[in-house]
Amino acid sequence: MCGRLREVFSLQGAAEGELYLDDGHSFSYRDRKAFCLRRFRMLSGRLLCRPASEEGTFDCGAVVQSVTVLGLQSRPAAVVLHLSGAEDSSPSFEYTETCCMLTVNHLQLPVAMDWELQV
Repeated sequence: MCGRLREVFSLQGAAEGELYLDDGHSFSYRDRKAFCLRRFRMLSGRLLCRPASEEGTFDCGAVVQSVTVLGLQSRPAAVVLHLSGAEDSSPSFEYTETCCMLTVNHLQLPVAMDWELQV
């Protein structure tokens, strides 16, 4: 499963949301805690992907392929990706000034892993 993540800032310049994944057809989420619940939080120029629950052991293989941030008031000088167990990298990005939109493409960020995008 691949996806895109869109973050829209509040008036305070923050955003937060959760993503729940399981196998979609069994009761393993209940019986074996086979699910993945992740929290995405954007604050102070950092988009964090962290566990939203201590429970759950579902390794789904889902990845985030792109991130779009709406409401970013100025073009960032750089975007830095911090991925657990890997060296920091600087993915390419596009900034559209007319609609205050930052798009970071060509990502393969595992949903079940901790990571951070700094803008």
